[in-house]
Amino acid sequence: MVNNYITMPNNHIITIQCITELANLIDTITQSYDKHDILVVFDIDDTLITIPRNSHDYTAYLNKYNVSHHEVYDLCDRIPQARIDYICGIRKVPCQPETHQTLSHIVNNYHVTALTSRCHSLHHATYNDLADSAMHIIESNPFYKLHNDYHDIDNKYAYHRNTISISGQNKGTILKYFIDKHGHDYKMIILIDDTRSKLVDFINAFINTDIAIKGIHYVKYNDKQ
Repeated sequence: MVNNYITMPNNHIITIQCITELANLIDTITQSYDKHDILVVFDIDDTLITIPRNSHDYTAYLNKYNVSHHEVYDLCDRIPQARIDYICGIRKVPCQPETHQTLSHIVNNYHVTALTSRCHSLHHATYNDLADSAMHIIESNPFYKLHNDYHDIDNKYAYHRNTISISGQNKGTILKYFIDKHGHDYKMIILIDDTRSKLVDFINAFINTDIAIKGIHYVKYNDKQ
């Protein structure tokens, strides 16, 4: 079977640069579905929250590891302690001033959850980052039947207060596994992420299912492919 994503990429990924575009976009592409049949999934870092590049915390981090801003992602991939320091030691802020208002609209109208590549063990720090930035994604909580500190028996993910942590694994594969195991019978799933390759993984995982899919590539803070 020919992969539909390869033949029709524009049908599955939409690129936006401003978070204020998001609410109307989601309302438009979901208008033929019941809102309870839709799951909206947010990436966290550089999608909901980010690190101010001129902050004292961030400057101290760059100096500690003697790297430039452009080397940070590679550093975090290579050195676990650097990744922990990046997540736990630097204050985060909303990606845009309007992020909170946009998220609130979506949480009030759809089932919403967060999906992050962060480590399982950092789920408390992740929740604190979101809470400190007033990102109350927990208010949606479509997976309310799960315990707030649920760990998958096969260690594929950890679930904490409506956030799924997957420790760098394939987002599409793990999200499909999670939905198959715990999800409502969703008819449409939307993933918002700042990294296009994660959206491709998502599309490839769901393309041959009966679930309608849409990836939204948010490029305000990140042009990683």
